[in-house]
Amino acid sequence: MFPLKFIASAYQAKQLDANNEITQTASDYLVPALMLFLATFALYGKALGHDFLDNWDDDLYVTGNKDILGFTLEHIKNAFTRNYFGNYAPMHIISYMLDYSLWGLNATAFKLTNILLHALNVVLYYVILVRITGRRQLSLAAAAIFLCHPVQVESVVWISQRKNVLAMFFFLISFMMYLNWKQYRTRLYYVISLAAFVLALLTKSVVVILPLILICYDLCFEERNSFWEQVRNKLPYVVLAVACAVVAFYTQETGGRTPYLGGSPYVMMLNMLPVFSNYLILLFAPFQLNIIYNAPVKTVVDAEILLPALLFVILMLSLIYLFRRHRGLFFWGFLFLVGLLPVSNIIPIVTLMNDRYLYFPMLGFAAFIAHLPFIDQDTFSKRRIAALRMLFAVALVALSVVTWKRIDVWQDSLTLWGDAVANAQEGTWYDTDKNFISKGYAAELVRRGLQAERVNNLVKASDYYQRALMYNPSSLTALNNLGCLAMKQGNVMAGRRYFILLTENFQHFDEGFLNLGQNYFLTGDLDKAEYNLRRSLTISPSNSLASKLLNEIDKKRGK
Repeated sequence: MFPLKFIASAYQAKQLDANNEITQTASDYLVPALMLFLATFALYGKALGHDFLDNWDDDLYVTGNKDILGFTLEHIKNAFTRNYFGNYAPMHIISYMLDYSLWGLNATAFKLTNILLHALNVVLYYVILVRITGRRQLSLAAAAIFLCHPVQVESVVWISQRKNVLAMFFFLISFMMYLNWKQYRTRLYYVISLAAFVLALLTKSVVVILPLILICYDLCFEERNSFWEQVRNKLPYVVLAVACAVVAFYTQETGGRTPYLGGSPYVMMLNMLPVFSNYLILLFAPFQLNIIYNAPVKTVVDAEILLPALLFVILMLSLIYLFRRHRGLFFWGFLFLVGLLPVSNIIPIVTLMNDRYLYFPMLGFAAFIAHLPFIDQDTFSKRRIAALRMLFAVALVALSVVTWKRIDVWQDSLTLWGDAVANAQEGTWYDTDKNFISKGYAAELVRRGLQAERVNNLVKASDYYQRALMYNPSSLTALNNLGCLAMKQGNVMAGRRYFILLTENFQHFDEGFLNLGQNYFLTGDLDKAEYNLRRSLTISPSNSLASKLLNEIDKKRGK
């Protein structure tokens, strides 16, 4: 347990009285809070030039969602009575209404709100840390990790993940007001805390973990009271969390939930163990980030299961040790693990692993790691402590550089999917489609081709469609549109090749047979033209063009 003693020595340093510090030097919070706020915009500011990701949920939540087009009674009613793509999140949708009312469908404005929320979350996190630990430098270090860690990029710059940063905002306000209530025993703080918790629950169900965190906080930092005294004031939070969990369970049937991987909780558990170890890898070495993490589905125990299982057991034993010896430090480890609980697939959801799933666990991880550079001087010499802090500063700079580069990946759908293809791993996406990533990239290339075709840039459109076929050889739109473009340019035989591939892959696509029939008609091959036109009519009997061409064939044959 030496590493834990090493970290825990930071807790053995002389503590300041956090409450007195807040009362006496509240103005001192302004400078570090302002530094953190400005640093957030300095790091994420270039995302303001990025576009909507219309091939990655932004079209579903924003650009194609009529309910966000301003504040009307109908839109507000819909926000509270509908679930959006498996998520019941009224405040998430209402936040988009506010952006639209102020700026219209302006991607820069929508991203600005995301970055602003992240900046506020960083500041709130810092204030809470000082309240709990009484140590500004340690709190500033933890807030800096939360600010600049690369796994945060997905939550901050992806407009569709507004629910993550907005839920965190209400979550932190609720937690901070609870701390105020514990200190001052003013009922108003307790009411505000509950109200903020309701808003958080109406934004994203992941915040149901708050009652567990409050119970753990009292257990670790407050006076030891009876169990009933510890739990009694948490009951309203528990009732609200259970109600939200029930709503989430039923609303996610339409898109959020999925059957257990491999058909059983056991197989799901086996596959979540490597996911847990992969999360730890991303936290300490965030160099293989992706929007989709493919993985081979495990059904039996092997080395790739045993090693993560051993790591998990070691972490559990370490937490037990900390609970007995250093409850203050235990709290942050507990916060990290309980933050992962809603996305651990106890109730299976559509994806096993995402960067955004670490936004809440980062609260515990950042605070835990931030204790390293603040070791007690009785443990290390001043020179060694200075070297450790220098190393920590270098690590922060390195994380910021990776984050800076990662933000560029999210500038539009094409760069995002291109990066996903470049970093794709072996395996499948939730045991469904091993080519999911390449098909996603192909779909974006097709969308770009359609945009080029609308402005009559046929050469560029053809190039996009050709590239799409490299990643998805059976792309319906790419095959059909390449055939049509070749026909427009007078290259009938080139068009025929695409239409033949199209009809071979899509036996129920009437337009494919119609276009192939027209192609044969132009070269005088009336038998094959008739065959394909009749196939088109079989699929779609109301196809007037197919009927017209069949009449033309009859005329040519003298009928």
